[in-house]
Amino acid sequence: MSSERGFVMPELLLTMSLLVIVASVAAPRGYNLWQRAALEYETTRLANDLRTLFSEQRRVFYDRAYFDTVKPQETDNLSLVIEDSGYRVEDWRTRTLWRHICLPGIRMVLRGNKTRMTVDRYGYTSYNNTVVVYYGDGNNKLPRYGRRRYVIVDTAGRVRVDWQAP
Repeated sequence: MSSERGFVMPELLLTMSLLVIVASVAAPRGYNLWQRAALEYETTRLANDLRTLFSEQRRVFYDRAYFDTVKPQETDNLSLVIEDSGYRVEDWRTRTLWRHICLPGIRMVLRGNKTRMTVDRYGYTSYNNTVVVYYGDGNNKLPRYGRRRYVIVDTAGRVRVDWQAP
């Protein structure tokens, strides 16, 4: 007979049950961490893209107005269009300048049943805009609490991010 012994069945069952308990506690926490990180990333990305949009619009206007003989046109407006899977920036001919596809589960809604935020040639909007960025669990309903951020744009083109509705 050999003196080597393997694990006994109760030892294996105890080890497996402990692993299952640890995994059942760790998995939801890891998923929540991923949701928060994805929400933070998408909100920051949208705010930075909006800031870029406003600054480019102002730069182009001032370059044309003060250094060129060509005057800015009324048709120089840019628009941010909110879609189901992300957003895109269009010029006045509805030509897509750039597009961003959101991470899975992240949704965006422009408040007031609008889908388009227009920036005029001076880098201003005609009204205050709020984009709600939220994590949707397969449905398109806004969650009641938590898991949503607000990207707020005022008429002067200032962009800020907040956890609470304006």
